[in-house]
Amino acid sequence: MIKAYFFDWMKTLGDVKDTADIKKLVGLEMNEILQTSLGLNYYSIQGYKDQLLDALYSAKFSLFEDSEKVINRLSNKYNLAIVSNVYLVTNDRLRETFPEFISKFDIVTFSSEIGIKKPNKEIFIQTLDQLNNKKGTNILPQEVMMIGDNYKDDIEPALDLGMQARLIDRTYQRLEDVI
Repeated sequence: MIKAYFFDWMKTLGDVKDTADIKKLVGLEMNEILQTSLGLNYYSIQGYKDQLLDALYSAKFSLFEDSEKVINRLSNKYNLAIVSNVYLVTNDRLRETFPEFISKFDIVTFSSEIGIKKPNKEIFIQTLDQLNNKKGTNILPQEVMMIGDNYKDDIEPALDLGMQARLIDRTYQRLEDVI
């Protein structure tokens, strides 16, 4: 029986628009940067650091049109968490842009805040521990459903921990399709 849903952010709940400046600077799409943000070669971005941070800060974030509806429905019955790899500046922008939406989640774990990124299983373990501590529950890994767009980062570590997991491809699936 599912008692909690964990969600990735990028390409699962929301996306980034207007990222041409970022691609010009580092040759990567915004999604690639965000998915590997803590793993980028430090020296490869140093010459572009200020410009990259400016571009990240000015990026336009959006929610997929069904995200709010699904999260509102689930928040009445389940414990909810976000587990996502993001830059600190992205984390700040998401919290500024979507405060009401983010408040629907019991726990929000951004890799930039805790220094651990997916696929490291510890990010999932810490999120579940925080959820249980905050809510006074004893939810087990097998009672958690992880929803994400990246098999290696989202699905594989969740399954390894005994969680249930579903892959979503937002090019042709809605969040409702995988819940």
